[in-house]
Amino acid sequence: MAKGIDTTFMTYGIRREDMALIRQLAMDANLDEDWVVEYILKEYHDKRVANAEVKDSDADSVIKNAIKKIK
Repeated sequence: MAKGIDTTFMTYGIRREDMALIRQLAMDANLDEDWVVEYILKEYHDKRVANAEVKDSDADSVIKNAIKKIK
């Protein structure tokens, strides 16, 4: 059996089907889907990798920093 990352997990540990749903929800909310992925999901994932436990305040800071990028 081959070892490695399961190909169903493609972006920041999120399955393709779930990522498609996230992108659709972003579009439905009139958000740039790439912005959501790059500045929220990627940043959150990086914090999770650096620290196994991510607090609510960490998630808040990710969102606040992402919002600053669009101003």
